Amino acid sequence: MPTKNILKTFNEQLNKEIYSAYLYLAMDAYFDSLNLEGFAYWLKAQARKIVETLKIVKDNPPALIMPVHKLGERKPALKAG
Repeated sequence: MPTKNILKTFNEQLNKEIYSAYLYLAMDAYFDSLNLEGFAYWLKAQARKIVETLKIVKDNPPALIMPVHKLGERKPALKAG
């Protein structure tokens, strides 16, 4: 079972990923203002990649990132039919 320290560390990493996406978008805007479209495109693609990864984690949370108060709880089984 994950400890609170593991959850804290994982949360810190997610926050760093979000910060990186914002940083890429800021640099994208800067290079776009200089008409350096290739740099801007690459930076926006990097931000998009981070956001898509975060969406996957959000939509499919592994047991590691379940809220501490939910650890050990079981989800009800789906009914067939």
